[in-house]
Order: sequence, then C-alpha cells, then structure tokens
Amino acid sequence: MRIELVDGLKTVFYDGRKLWRNSNEWSNGESLYPIKERESWQQVIVLHGVKVIPQATFDDCVNITKIVLASTVIRIEESAFETCCRLVDIAWSENLEYIGEAAFSGCISLEAVFLPSTCSEVDADAFHNCSKLRLFVFPSGCAISNFRALRGTKLEELSPVMRNDNDEEEEYGNRFHNWLRGRHDGEEYLLHRVCASYNPRLQEILQILQEYGFSIFKQADELGITPSQYLNVNTTKEFDEVNIMRSCILKLMDC
Repeated sequence: MRIELVDGLKTVFYDGRKLWRNSNEWSNGESLYPIKERESWQQVIVLHGVKVIPQATFDDCVNITKIVLASTVIRIEESAFETCCRLVDIAWSENLEYIGEAAFSGCISLEAVFLPSTCSEVDADAFHNCSKLRLFVFPSGCAISNFRALRGTKLEELSPVMRNDNDEEEEYGNRFHNWLRGRHDGEEYLLHRVCASYNPRLQEILQILQEYGFSIFKQADELGITPSQYLNVNTTKEFDEVNIMRSCILKLMDC
C-alpha cells in the first residue's frame, strides 16, 4: 500500500491488505497506522485486483472525502468505511455484490448513493446515521435490510411512514421498505438509474430528457436555468458528465 499526494489530496492506494493486527476481531486489534496518520488520509483509490475491503479497514478515517473502488471489488465488509464523516463521493465497483453491516454508518456528509446493477445485498445499518442521505439508487433485485440499512438518514425523515408506539420493528420496517421501493420505481428515479448503470454521453442524457419529459425538470424554471443550460455551462468543470447530471438532479430535488 502506498500513500502520496494526488491533486493536493493525501491519497491511499489500497492493495487489499488488512490494516489491523494482533486480532481477528478488529475492535480488539491494533491499527498498523497511528490515529493521526489515518485521520490525515483524504482519498482512497482501491487498486485493481482487490476483491474485498476487509472489516473496519478505513473506520474513523474522518477526513476521507472520496473513494474510488476498482471494478474487481465485489464485497465491502462490516464497518469498512464507518464514520468517514467527510465522505461525499463514492465511485462504485461495477461488479459490487455486497455491502456489509455498518459499512458506511456515520458518513454524515454523504447525500447520494448510486449502487451498481450487480449489488444484491445491503446489510443492516449499512448507511445508518448518514443524516444527509436523501437519494438512494439500487437495482430491483437488491435485498435491503428493511429500514435498518437506512435508519437515521434523510430518507427515513422524508418517508410518510410513521412509527407508532405499538409497532413491531419488522412491521414498521416492511412499511418503510415498501415506501422506499415505491419511491425508487417512480418517474423521477428512472433517470437516476440510467445514469447509475452506465456512462452515457452528454447527448444521450439530453435525448433521455427530451424523449421522456421528466416532470422533475419542470421545476427548473424556479432556478432560472434549464437542465440543458446547466449541462452546457458546467461541461468544462471538474465533473464528469454523469456527475453533472446527478448534481443537477440533486439541486432540483432539493428535498
């Protein structure tokens, strides 16, 4: 594993090794890197060939803002990125299958998640207390651990499903889960799913807008700019084309 500056960010080029020693249970182990060093990391790039991010690998690395996962990554284990409280951007592996318990719990700056079509399971508390998370795009076959995967997020707050004193957790969880899937299947999420599943060119994105006339973009007049104008203005900035569209959508949703 090497650490170096990339575009002014202290970047970890992660090779899949375990960063805890002396124990099979990370909570009782010793980190290979001191706390101050771990807290200085700002970006993680997972190298090609890594298949699994082990348990608690980057737990409490509070200054990480961006994670780039190699396409070989298929599993993110328990608490792998827990309490990365400045994390705002995740480039997911296109072959990711599993996100473990509390893997991103406490990532309080994370606003949007775009899971790849291969992801089949999101475990309990995976995004627990990601208090700004309000957009969650997932494949239709993905098994999400009821509301527990997303409890304490903006999504739970936005849900019209209220928890009553007499509710069993499972009963409330099923209602929230049904609401989440219904919201996800709505018209405004279709474009999110398209953008999350492949890398469309700018003209393809605009064609999607024109062909489907998404109602969400009717709000654009309130901002004084159309999605097309927004895209044209921002194409030279530091977003790739998909992230431009995501940024636009997030502003228009303004949940």
